[in-house]
Amino acid sequence: MFERVVIFALITYLADGAALVNKPAILGWGAIEVSPKAFIVLEYHNFQVSIYKKEGVDTAAAQQFFYSPALILEPSQTKTTFDYFSGGYKTSFKVKMWYPEYRQAIQEALSSELGRNVSKHAIRMLPIEEIRIDS
Repeated sequence: MFERVVIFALITYLADGAALVNKPAILGWGAIEVSPKAFIVLEYHNFQVSIYKKEGVDTAAAQQFFYSPALILEPSQTKTTFDYFSGGYKTSFKVKMWYPEYRQAIQEALSSELGRNVSKHAIRMLPIEEIRIDS
């Protein structure tokens, strides 16, 4: 009955489609100053992961990369119950937000693209600003 559902973190977009990422006065994306275009896009299981590069960094050793978060729903942990207080049904579920296989796939894709080993310490998750549930 349940198929894998992926919850993607959304990025705020301008009318022309460019990501709103370079506004130093705001928190989240703007505060970390990443390039507005994805450096690479990785196909991971049944979704795409956008990987961005920090702007203004010239040396390979100082390069920082950021990837879009993905939350994977664990269908076996989903419960629907009747809430007597509100008179409606409530659905709760558990998700995996961070796991080693995801980070490893991102690290391998970056290392392959750049032709050198990229440290796991140079890779960080983008801040989550909004959540959208897709099935």
